[in-house]
This record gives sequence, structure tokens and C-alpha cells, in this order.
Amino acid sequence: MGYINIDVKRRFMGRFKYDNDLLQEITNFITNENIRSGEIRIIGAVKKGSVRLL
Repeated sequence: MGYINIDVKRRFMGRFKYDNDLLQEITNFITNENIRSGEIRIIGAVKKGSVRLL
């Protein structure tokens, strides 16, 4: 089994503006912060959404 040890360098916590496109908000944030890999956890509600398998 192969593995690597990862040190967490940065963590972010924040709030997205109400009624904005969630995917676009996440994409903008990731681009602005130059994030290349990571994990996203979101708690909240959406007005309209869909789930797709890629």
C-alpha cells in the first residue's frame, strides 16, 4: 500500500452570499485562493439544486 503524510496548510471558514450560484461562488473562491486540491464541506440550504455523477 502506498500513502503520503499530508500537513494541512490552510483552512477557510466563511459564508457565501444568499441567492448566488453556489458552484460559481466555490469556483471563484478556489481560483482566488489558488487552491489546487482540498476538501469542501458546506452546511446550509439551497433554493434550487441538482446532483450529477461525473
